[in-house]
Amino acid sequence: LLLLDEPTASLDPDIAQFVRKEILVSQKRGMTVLITSHNMTEVEEVCDRVLFINRGTIIAEDTPEGLANQVRKARVHFMMKDGQKRTLSFAKKAGFPARAEGRFVTIDIDEQDIAYLLAGLADLGVSYSEISIDKPTLEEFFIEASAERPSV
Repeated sequence: LLLLDEPTASLDPDIAQFVRKEILVSQKRGMTVLITSHNMTEVEEVCDRVLFINRGTIIAEDTPEGLANQVRKARVHFMMKDGQKRTLSFAKKAGFPARAEGRFVTIDIDEQDIAYLLAGLADLGVSYSEISIDKPTLEEFFIEASAERPSV
């Protein structure tokens, strides 16, 4: 059993990467590794199970991906061909936070509303050359869990 508390805190990036690789090697050799960390990106990279504890009580337990998939929000990115103003106007009227940067529009939306968004933009004749939807992260789950339980 290997217990690590914030194993890469304050390390240079190359040393932190080395430590993460060594953790993974230890796991592959069958060692149980228990890590406490606030670095959710690192936790996603090296952990196969995650526990969130609040005041001594486990409030969430799953794989990093399983917890991240509980996030209710999605971030949709468009590379616009035509209709950027219509896209921003539609998002505003629908109550979806949206922002534009150059030819790109990003809209924050509940996952179940993505089809409504795309249908609405199609009805407006909006065209885009690319669309991508960000995969939820463990950090986003942590932020949502923290909002629901302030002392997480």
